[in-house]
Amino acid sequence: MPVLDEAAQQRLAHEVTGANLLRFRRLAAVIVTAHVLTVLIYLPSILSGTATHWQRDQAIVQTLLAASILGAAAWARRWQHVSIARKSAFCFWLTVAYLLGATVASGLDVGAGNSPVTYLLLSFAAGLVVLLPSVEALVAAAIGIVAMVASIHHFVPDADPDRAMSVSADAIGFCLIGWGIGRIRYLQEVHSFLLNQQLAQQQSELAEAFLQQRRYSEQLEKAKAELERIVECDGLTGAASRRKLFSVGQAWQGGLVIIDIDFFKNVNDTHGHDVGDLVLIELVRRLQVAAPVGSLVARLGGEEFVVLLPFAAVPEIEAAAEALRDVVAAAPVVTPHAPLAITVSIGWAPVGGLGQPDLEAALLLADEGLYSAKRAGRNRVGPSPYLRQRSVSSIAKAAVA
Repeated sequence: MPVLDEAAQQRLAHEVTGANLLRFRRLAAVIVTAHVLTVLIYLPSILSGTATHWQRDQAIVQTLLAASILGAAAWARRWQHVSIARKSAFCFWLTVAYLLGATVASGLDVGAGNSPVTYLLLSFAAGLVVLLPSVEALVAAAIGIVAMVASIHHFVPDADPDRAMSVSADAIGFCLIGWGIGRIRYLQEVHSFLLNQQLAQQQSELAEAFLQQRRYSEQLEKAKAELERIVECDGLTGAASRRKLFSVGQAWQGGLVIIDIDFFKNVNDTHGHDVGDLVLIELVRRLQVAAPVGSLVARLGGEEFVVLLPFAAVPEIEAAAEALRDVVAAAPVVTPHAPLAITVSIGWAPVGGLGQPDLEAALLLADEGLYSAKRAGRNRVGPSPYLRQRSVSSIAKAAVA
């Protein structure tokens, strides 16, 4: 079932209300005509002064019934702006009022000596109009017709056609008002059913859209997390990526060491790249275990790694660099072929902070210290050019002073 927006639902409600109003007007016209015909039957006798007491009363009651229906039809012009609940209440009380009026008319006929059987049938039909809204149109019409036939059969042989017409008018009125109210309620129920179906459909589609959006959001979050992991994490070793290193290092204040595996090319050439990958993975694992709390282990490229240290004092940086070198050289790396001993060369420098080099400058200083360590025989922490620069700066300041 297509989902209607609020404007479409309002249009549907107005269309159903308009159809109800048109049917009610037609119904009112038929009922009023029946009562007016009854009054016209009594009118000659009333004008000539030969009418009985009950004929005059019957004419008055029939006139009031016709007037009440006309008044209801006039009020129904405002139905397009009235809620369904008020429409239903109006139909109910209209039925009650009409039944009371018709009961008065029936009482007049019974008081005149007519058989009450017809009015018992009419009252039963009226009860069905109020109590059985789902089948009222069919049942009320059938019983109304039966009552009309019974009344004609009862009165026509007595040569009293005006009384037969009076009772027939009542029967027709019950029949038509039952049909009209049943039709109106039916259309209201259809309207309510359509709106409920549309509301259920909208709720179902909104729930499905919410679940679909939630699934998309979860997939997006997973994809985003995976992308961040790929961007910020080295796929082989699990160390931080070069991108992550420069992102974090720009605001880092502490120390920095560069670590390079000695003779790593020989490892790849002799034992293959698979063994070389195992060496890289084990190196990162040892660095992450041995690095001080708050450090960042990152892969700079190839067999070069950088560890950002959380402290900036020169003795602490040197001590941390020696500790990292000792951890790497302490035990051979287990490989599928045989244990493989590895060593590293390290350069270091302070980074960030007042008077200290930024990340790029610190990397250059640490790289010089790294190559100094390699030239000095590898498996050692090289002297940092930072100390030499600081010593030269101190001598220059003393000379100026």
